[in-house]
Amino acid sequence: MKFQLFILLTASVVLVTSREASKPIPCDYGCRCADYFWVYDDEGESDDPTNSSKCDTGSSLSQFHIIEVDCRSRNMKDDIPLVLKNTTRLMLAHNSFKTIPADSFREYTNVAELDLTYCGIQKIHVNAFRGMRSISVLSLTGNELVSLPDGVFTGLTRLFALYMDYNHFTKLPPLKPLEHLSTLRLNENRLETVSADAFADSVRLSRLGLYNNKLTTFPSSMARLLERNPSGLVTIGNNPWTCDCRMLELKKIWPDHPRVLFDSFYCATPYDLEGQNLWHIDESKLLCNVTNMPQKKEQNGHSFTTATMVGAVIGAAVLVAILTSVVWLIICRVKSKNRYSGDVINHNSFVQLENKDDV
Repeated sequence: MKFQLFILLTASVVLVTSREASKPIPCDYGCRCADYFWVYDDEGESDDPTNSSKCDTGSSLSQFHIIEVDCRSRNMKDDIPLVLKNTTRLMLAHNSFKTIPADSFREYTNVAELDLTYCGIQKIHVNAFRGMRSISVLSLTGNELVSLPDGVFTGLTRLFALYMDYNHFTKLPPLKPLEHLSTLRLNENRLETVSADAFADSVRLSRLGLYNNKLTTFPSSMARLLERNPSGLVTIGNNPWTCDCRMLELKKIWPDHPRVLFDSFYCATPYDLEGQNLWHIDESKLLCNVTNMPQKKEQNGHSFTTATMVGAVIGAAVLVAILTSVVWLIICRVKSKNRYSGDVINHNSFVQLENKDDV
């Protein structure tokens, strides 16, 4: 292995030193540049920087190198700057790009990895990534995105990894036409539903992260995804799952997909199954008949079934009847007392009149 590594590095150096020296390429905005070779080992590929320097005017970088431009936390705003045209890895994390306009990366045709994490992005134009024909990894994690326009990924034919964790998506962004996408992460969002054809075109998708969203039922599109890729890795724990008959399909396919992480797959509703692990629930309890499902839950955690609710209503009606009867009796006694008082007054008055006549 060491001999192969030596041959690879030697060949790369020969390629670099045998061509004419590159013209100076400016690298402004206080960013940092690094040029290095890719090194392959038994565990995969890893980078091995051979040279790193501050990006100043006069930097000479070869196109045979991996060229990384690191502009993280540079207080950049509004437009995306053109730092080095032949960049292959562009890192723009922790800046302030509220909006990504059309053609923002048109000149970055060689970029294979783009990092836009934690930039406060709220809107991306449909043609924002137009021209990025070499991009394979795109990270939009930690922004304020609620939705993406249809066709925003058009032309990104080499994209295989898309990271959009920690945003505000309520529905799955459009993935067409990402045929080579193999990794998709949407953990820590607000997804409520996933359409039936969500992954129809992503035939190579094998790693999917939907952890800690607001999903209530297992999408049929995800079931087909697992059938397509038996060795796929899916994380969908910590969602408020409704454990009803729609979960039967999931229980059937689960034994064939042990790599899917459902360790935290617990029911949120119905309330008589709340907190129970789906895998430990008998299929006969996974019902879709609304009349058999609990209707209301008390704050202290005790469940109320339909029968309990009916009993509560009847008890309330009886209580109201008793209270009404008591009030009526009180009113009747008051009226009776008033009539008695009036009779006494009238009798006394009559006696006084008689005595006056006698005088």
